[in-house]
Amino acid sequence: MQISFYSGNLAAAQADVLILGVFEDVWQKAAHVRLVDRALGGALIAAARDEQFAGKQKQKLVLATAGKVRCRRVALVGLGREETGSAATMLRLGGAATRTARSVGAKSLVLCLPFAAADVTAHLCEAAARGLVLGGYRFERYLSEPSRAPDVSKAALAFVDGGRPLAAVKSAVSRAQAIAAGVVVARDLVNEPGIEVYPETFAAAAKKLGTSHRLKVRVFGALEIEKMGARLLLGVGAGSARPPRLVHLTYAPAGGKSKRSVALVGKGITFDSGGLNIKPTGGIETMKMDMAGAAAVLGTMVALSKLSPKVTVHGVMALAENMPSGTAIRPGDVLRSAAGKTVEVNNTDAEGRLVLADALHFATTLGVQHVVDLATLTGAVKVALGPSTIGLFANDDALATALADSAARAGEDLWRLPLTETLREQLKSDVADMKNTGDRFGGAITAALFLREFVGKTPWAHLDIAGPAESTVEDGAYAKGGTGVGVATLIDWLAS
Repeated sequence: MQISFYSGNLAAAQADVLILGVFEDVWQKAAHVRLVDRALGGALIAAARDEQFAGKQKQKLVLATAGKVRCRRVALVGLGREETGSAATMLRLGGAATRTARSVGAKSLVLCLPFAAADVTAHLCEAAARGLVLGGYRFERYLSEPSRAPDVSKAALAFVDGGRPLAAVKSAVSRAQAIAAGVVVARDLVNEPGIEVYPETFAAAAKKLGTSHRLKVRVFGALEIEKMGARLLLGVGAGSARPPRLVHLTYAPAGGKSKRSVALVGKGITFDSGGLNIKPTGGIETMKMDMAGAAAVLGTMVALSKLSPKVTVHGVMALAENMPSGTAIRPGDVLRSAAGKTVEVNNTDAEGRLVLADALHFATTLGVQHVVDLATLTGAVKVALGPSTIGLFANDDALATALADSAARAGEDLWRLPLTETLREQLKSDVADMKNTGDRFGGAITAALFLREFVGKTPWAHLDIAGPAESTVEDGAYAKGGTGVGVATLIDWLAS
């Protein structure tokens, strides 16, 4: 999508559809609404009253202009109350704008943000532009008759006062497109079926993308993983005919040297049957998306190559398929990790923390200052926070605060949860250094406590994305399926 800026009289803007973002309660007094309404002879506000449009979230109204303005249609998109004018709201607006345009067959649009040009910040503009791109996302690779609705190829951002954007706001658009490209990488991988994406093919995709984006790429096969002593990763993949992989991508800034380096670690269970603790019907159907953490890491690395932050970034992806067979690990088995700790496996469906443990240890050997992992790790975090919020755990307050700030600027919902020390007792084993699961209650916390054992003193954060990694509805910038959650937050954090 080509995104530009429009400054001047909105009534003179030329596109297939003019879209006005409006806040609840104050929308009728907004300068951009009044201007367009006057040009339409009062038809816009009259139609809104007839349709009981109030500017609430997800409300929209589309009106043909009958040639009274240069755009063939004008649309109102509700944003909720004015105090909700956050990056998340602008991300939703951008997505809703593209969806609205496509629903009426439009190929071009002008989106007026509900801010004056001097008041809009770069992160708000970036979120809106990213929403414009992602609102047009479709995964139709396996449809014999794909949607005939046209893609929106041109979009322009405008402001209520018709002013010109500041330089920082202009640069936010190119940044948004780079981030959106990374999100699309993650979405595509998550949406692919498990028969197509498994450790070998995921690793091949990472190698191809990494090479084309000037990243250093290393793929470790089963024999190399065994030499590392990473028997937790090997154990999880032991029941599958498709052996595991460990992928290591490295981004280095121009010149090859930087004072800071970080590692991003992703859980990449390409299909999770649960192993011998097999998942029941109702819990297994969507388990192709259990590699969303690794997909987000790969998407972030792709975006980084276009944005060139001054920090060295290592992307580590632990890839395995968790299947039941005669070679699968059993409940009660004891495995030795790459860190030397032994783990009693008391539930083969708690496999994500096993592959992450070896990947986290590998990351700490790279000499980084921070480690952040992403994983669709627990159903418990969805019980605690709902389906759209990332659960954050960290052993470092400054890192946790920085990630929370970045999530807010990126428009992604994140909430910090505690590493409750008393729950560590639940991981004690009679036959090994630790068990891989605790009791039912506090399951997201005990999972995070397990991971903490493998990072030593390195400042570390764990993002449990089990809820927002997949969307069951089309809403704003999100289509049904994989969301690519985490990419925008990580890019903001790395850039700052």
